[in-house]
Amino acid sequence: MATSSVSSNLLPSSSSRPIGSASQDSPCRLPLASRIFVRNLPYSTGEATLIKLFSKFGQIVEIKLAREEETWRSKGYAFIQYSSQEQAVLALEEMDRK
Repeated sequence: MATSSVSSNLLPSSSSRPIGSASQDSPCRLPLASRIFVRNLPYSTGEATLIKLFSKFGQIVEIKLAREEETWRSKGYAFIQYSSQEQAVLALEEMDRK
């Protein structure tokens, strides 16, 4: 399910949701390695589900769930930004192929 980090550029059809107070942990100032790419998600998966599943590995700073432009339906993948690289690696190790 989770694979290594990829480019932070998303299509305009994605939704971006900052989590918690990110004033000092702006996604722009965090290392790219603290962002993970999650794929093969059911189309019904929402941001709340991703928060529930992935917050146990660390502080989530931002979630970008890719959505169809017209229907706003999930495209089946998301980017999750953690506050540290260690948290992202832990999430990758624990959630890979699940």
